[in-house]
Amino acid sequence: AGAGPAGFPLVVESEQVGRPFPFAAKFRAFAKVAIALPIRESLGRLTVSANFNHTTGYFSSGRLLSYINGWNTLGANLDWKEVGGKPIDIGLFATNLTQTKYYTYATDTLVRLGAITMNLGEPRMFGIRAKVKLEEEFRAQAMARYAPTRTLWQRLFGNSRTP
Repeated sequence: AGAGPAGFPLVVESEQVGRPFPFAAKFRAFAKVAIALPIRESLGRLTVSANFNHTTGYFSSGRLLSYINGWNTLGANLDWKEVGGKPIDIGLFATNLTQTKYYTYATDTLVRLGAITMNLGEPRMFGIRAKVKLEEEFRAQAMARYAPTRTLWQRLFGNSRTP
C-alpha cells in the first residue's frame, strides 16, 4: 500500500494473494420441510415446518486467525394464515433449537492488541409474529386517489374487475 491522495487515509491491504475471500463459506445449505395440518377451511390454513441451516467454515478477514468454524442450526415454525377466515396471520417460531454455540466474525488483532475478538451467532430464541392484511382498505384508498384511471379503465373494458 502506498500513500493515497491528500486528505484520504492510508489504506492497508490485509488480503493476501491466494487466500479465500472473507465471509465466503465454501458451502451453505438450507432445507425446509413443511406440512399443512388438516383443519376446516373456514378456520384458515395451519402449517408446521422445520428448517435446517448448514454453513462451512470461512475466514472473516484475510488474516489467518480470523477463521470461523462451520455450524448447523435447526429451527421450527407454526403458522396460522387467515385465522378464522379473517385477514390475520399468526406464527410462532423458534431458532437454534439445539443451542449450537457458533461464531460469525473474528478479528485477528493478536499481534496489534494481544487479543482475538469473536462475535457469537444467534442464541436459541422463541417468538411470535402477527400480521393484519389491510389490502381492501389500501385498495379503496388507491381507487379513490386514481378515480380518473378507474373511469378510463371502465370506459375501455366495461364494468369488469379493475386492475
